[in-house]
Amino acid sequence: MSSKADPPPVFKQMVKFDWGQLEAQQWSAIKKDPHDLVKEWTRRWEVCGENFPFPEAAPLVFLMVEKINQKKPVNHTLELSKRLILQGVGNIKNTSAFVDQSTKGVCKNHDDFYRELAKAMIETKTEWLQWPATKSLPIPEPQHHTYVTPYHGMPFPYAPTMRWIARAMDFFDLVYFSEHHKDSEPLQGLYFRDRFSYYYDYILSESPKVYLFPTSCNMGATDLLKMRCSAIQPLGIEWNPVFVDEFKQSPCNFFWHDLNHARRIHQHNQELMNQFACNWPEMYLYQTSVKDQLLTLCTRSNIYRRLIKMILFEVVHEDAIAWDWTSIWDDIVLGDGNCFPYEATVLDAGKNRHTVKYYAKSAPTLATFYNKMRHEFFEEEFGKDYIVDVKFRTLEHIVSGVVEILTFIHAQSDIDRDIPSRERIETLILSQQYCEAKHVAHPLKLDVDTSFEDALSRHLEIQKR
Repeated sequence: MSSKADPPPVFKQMVKFDWGQLEAQQWSAIKKDPHDLVKEWTRRWEVCGENFPFPEAAPLVFLMVEKINQKKPVNHTLELSKRLILQGVGNIKNTSAFVDQSTKGVCKNHDDFYRELAKAMIETKTEWLQWPATKSLPIPEPQHHTYVTPYHGMPFPYAPTMRWIARAMDFFDLVYFSEHHKDSEPLQGLYFRDRFSYYYDYILSESPKVYLFPTSCNMGATDLLKMRCSAIQPLGIEWNPVFVDEFKQSPCNFFWHDLNHARRIHQHNQELMNQFACNWPEMYLYQTSVKDQLLTLCTRSNIYRRLIKMILFEVVHEDAIAWDWTSIWDDIVLGDGNCFPYEATVLDAGKNRHTVKYYAKSAPTLATFYNKMRHEFFEEEFGKDYIVDVKFRTLEHIVSGVVEILTFIHAQSDIDRDIPSRERIETLILSQQYCEAKHVAHPLKLDVDTSFEDALSRHLEIQKR
């Protein structure tokens, strides 16, 4: 029997972290000022290169581990794949080395060392810091030893962590395809993975000009517009198939779809850099200034705020154009049949893969945008007002939104051009010659756009004269 003087028993409390909530809190801080995080990562990159410590990925990695452990593989091969994936995450979250003060000349007996090591392991508590707590993450100088520990001994090295995340996305797809082998057949082509996964190492090596950061947090159009002018490019993590860009995509394919967006955005940024004598941070700050001004059109009391936001989304996200006054103007008024950069993946007679770069005649941006607003691209079957008010998805209203954007750019920049007439803007929307068939194949259930038919009749009459 214990006396009153005895200390109370101590129970070990098992706390289950909500990694998804932690990741959401982290991204909330990042979206407020992504440039601040870029400065911190670049400081680490200057010391460690592409293997700089990346503990900001910890919440997502641990969330993915939870999701992987919930999976019950249907066969031994998938069970082995699961084991390999989990072994891989052990390598990135536990890269630190226990270092004492021994040298080649002064060292302990093995038994003495292991007693100290066992004590250290009992006392060690790993707490993964969150952004902005990692703002000044110390990077210790590695002590000299015959055997060198990779990554400065720091956990979550950037490039290896990113490669593990990509392998984990493959695993999620394999499990889903096995559990839904018939229903999932249309998703198994993995179009984006096949074409764009080979860009992954290229983008990882482009740090500090651009950084990839996967997230399971919801990223809306506004978030993507704001992140477009920073060095951080998010890659979406989904646990189930999702409808994106007119098709249902598997989690893995969606991940590579986002990688292609990041790749194109980065390469268009490189084009902007080629035009201006500035460094990358200055270029991103310039884009931020343009973005901040243009997005005022989407926040003030304006009936077209959602429509204008999605026109800008078409330009700076879908077309990957930089937040630059002239570049945005040129893309909005891109005419019928102008040359636009493309690439395609083809197989030769021996089934060898080739990537072909080419320029080809393009549809006007506004013609493509009009079709996306009226067909299944962002939505299935019905239009959703939170994307663009259904009543404004007509030629007449889209022209008005475009005029508002161009008028604003004309007033805020030094562009010495006339604002196109409504008739000229109508012509861009009416021109369908080079529009891809996929943008007209599946119409949404919307009221007939009489303004399109009226404008088409007027323009045909003008051509006859």
